[in-house]
Amino acid sequence: IPVWHYVYKHIEAAGRRDFSRTPQMMEAFERRLGVPYPFDKYGHATFENFGGAMEHQSCSSYGSGLVTGDNRYDLVVAHELGHQWFGDLVSPGEWEEIWLNEGFASWTEFLWVEEWAPGSLSQLRASRESTYMNYEASVGAYALYAPPPGQLFGTTIYQKGAWVVSMLRYLLGDEAFFAGIRDYLESNSGTSASSSDLRAALENASGQDLSAFFAEWVYGVGYPTYETAWEGRIVPGGRHQLDVRVRQMQRTPTIFTTPLEVEIRGANGERVRERIPVTGGDSFASLCLDFAPTVVTFDPGNEILGTISGSSAAVPSQPAICGEAPAEVTVSGVVYKKNALEVSGTGLVVGDSVVEVDGVELAKTKYPKRDRNPDGTANRIVGKQRRLGRDVVPTGQTVQVTILNRSTGVRSAPFAFMRQ
Repeated sequence: IPVWHYVYKHIEAAGRRDFSRTPQMMEAFERRLGVPYPFDKYGHATFENFGGAMEHQSCSSYGSGLVTGDNRYDLVVAHELGHQWFGDLVSPGEWEEIWLNEGFASWTEFLWVEEWAPGSLSQLRASRESTYMNYEASVGAYALYAPPPGQLFGTTIYQKGAWVVSMLRYLLGDEAFFAGIRDYLESNSGTSASSSDLRAALENASGQDLSAFFAEWVYGVGYPTYETAWEGRIVPGGRHQLDVRVRQMQRTPTIFTTPLEVEIRGANGERVRERIPVTGGDSFASLCLDFAPTVVTFDPGNEILGTISGSSAAVPSQPAICGEAPAEVTVSGVVYKKNALEVSGTGLVVGDSVVEVDGVELAKTKYPKRDRNPDGTANRIVGKQRRLGRDVVPTGQTVQVTILNRSTGVRSAPFAFMRQ
């Protein structure tokens, strides 16, 4: 492919330097996108009195003020080149879809840095994330699809758009993601496309349903503000269970459900990474480990656009999914104290066993630390509920108290109890 650059004579030397990496960018984009450069030539034409650039098909206009001779605007070169695929080969079907142009071209900047200086990619992504968040704080949140008329070329379209493409890659994995992008470009070559076309291509390549992702990130507004908490415990059988809690505190109405990666470390250098589901505004997940967790980091690679902070919020004990649950549960005694039933027995499991009265689970079950055993079992658990004494175990009435281990469905024999 011929590559010709048209520059003013007095900046010729600087132009030769600044445009020198164009062929390498073209080769990198062809290789990663899986689609050849779509036209019969490429290059740049410099012009005066304007600071930006424009992706004219096969020859991008380039403000002469950007020609500095030190490659400082390589990302502008990459951006306009990226448009040859995203904008010129495949154009958005309507202005409401402008993010398919600018978001993808901004993402090709990430793609070039990943190729040329991969050690700088995380810094670039974090910088663009911050730019977008500051912009949104100033002008307000709006969706990628159908932005307000005055914001067709706003920072949200460029920087959030680039991040959304990156998150699709994170969600689908490289093989499916790039296969879907190739299909999107080839299927819509020489014509216009929509967000629905992009979604269909990625779904066909990955086999995943992306309806929620597009509803949240393309048609929804804002970004998640996560507050996280975790608690580790040993469970019967000697393994460890990590229970995590992820709350979303953003003021915008969209709730995001993209899975989060979690890195767990142990005291002896153990380290694992797992993805956890995020199912709503306040979601919980459990992971099984062969070591006691000492440090838990949410989204360690900064793959999700948003903010994350630790929280002191309690993590309710989750069902014991990692241990060898006792085959039998028994109740040996019940004591009533201030709207609580203290239940003693065997086969009780911290976080898993719950107290029932007449077959109905009480609102809360607590696991006092003094009654826990090193193997994750407990000698006593406490069931609580508002107005328990008045509505559930009134004085002089016999009730049947049972313990249910939720993970296995094993239930104790009923224990007849009458409050005196």
